[in-house]
Amino acid sequence: MNIHLLSVTNKGSASKPCPGIYFSGKWLSDTGFIPGALVKVIPGRERMTFTLCDDIIGNYSNLDSTVRELGGKLIQVSYTYGKKSPYPHLTASGQYLQYAGLDFGDALIAYYSQGLIQVCKLPGEAKVVHITSIKDQRTGKLSPRIQLYGGWLTGLGFTPDTLATVSSEPGRITVQLRDESIESYSALVRFARQNKMKLVQAREVTARGRSYPCIATSGSSIDKAGFVPGDMLLAYCGYGLINIRKHDFEGLDF
Repeated sequence: MNIHLLSVTNKGSASKPCPGIYFSGKWLSDTGFIPGALVKVIPGRERMTFTLCDDIIGNYSNLDSTVRELGGKLIQVSYTYGKKSPYPHLTASGQYLQYAGLDFGDALIAYYSQGLIQVCKLPGEAKVVHITSIKDQRTGKLSPRIQLYGGWLTGLGFTPDTLATVSSEPGRITVQLRDESIESYSALVRFARQNKMKLVQAREVTARGRSYPCIATSGSSIDKAGFVPGDMLLAYCGYGLINIRKHDFEGLDF
């Protein structure tokens, strides 16, 4: 199954937020979504359909009117020259995402085939997690990395400067808040070592003029779980607790 995980993000500014979906990658051009191509975006119930238009369009205005009557929009595949990514990208933003019942932070799954991308919201309050890589300052080698950030962390108790432990087992990483159960920092360090956990501290990052808490872990804590850069993961959250694992996409109804 050709799938891609993504989230609804802010494609506006801090003062004028606008929900948006962003795709980029070689898979776009492989499925016909090349720069300049025209795409119909039609909202459904907690889902959206992106359909590549025919090469020859007889009447653009009629097509545009038809799409708008369905609550959708015509957009174009773009390519940003001078950027690091050599791949085309596709951005959908605005009111028609709200017609689909999608909002900031929603975790989405996209199924793609030739000329078609179908996007639907994943059930529950899952967050999309991307494993990237970072260069180890001691060895110079690349190491897998997970970085969680956003206002949603505040609601879970992970505010800047709070401490958390990261534990790993095959197929799962658990991040747990530790600001109440341990009386002192030295006791927390000892607890983490005895239980083969990693100790991390939430910090503050700035994006689009706003500050958010951030939690990051890399190296052995990810290796132990068997995850590698490029893996598609989901974070299932509760107060003071974040479970990160792969999702079973079999049986999803598109």
